[in-house]
Amino acid sequence: MQVLAEEYTASSMAADIEDGRMAAADDLLAIESIFDQIGEMFDRIEAFRKQLEARVRSTLSTPSGSGRDSSAGPATWCDAWMPYCGTAGTTRRQSNGA
Repeated sequence: MQVLAEEYTASSMAADIEDGRMAAADDLLAIESIFDQIGEMFDRIEAFRKQLEARVRSTLSTPSGSGRDSSAGPATWCDAWMPYCGTAGTTRRQSNGA
């Protein structure tokens, strides 16, 4: 803390060493507070991500993808993604050439 106080004084951010020490302490507390806020935001983002993943999983696991019972939709998330994988209409054995 002494080094910070001296640097604050040398750069004219504080009138003397004691003011520099107090200014450095205030700035460090402000930085700590900002990091705490960032940590809280990361926690909120993580919670939102988990909720979103659950919604997507739920949507893809229902037959129609909309939460309603429909025999026209995919039965699993794997079936829902098959058109995007290039293996639509084939079984794994057929797509491997066996």
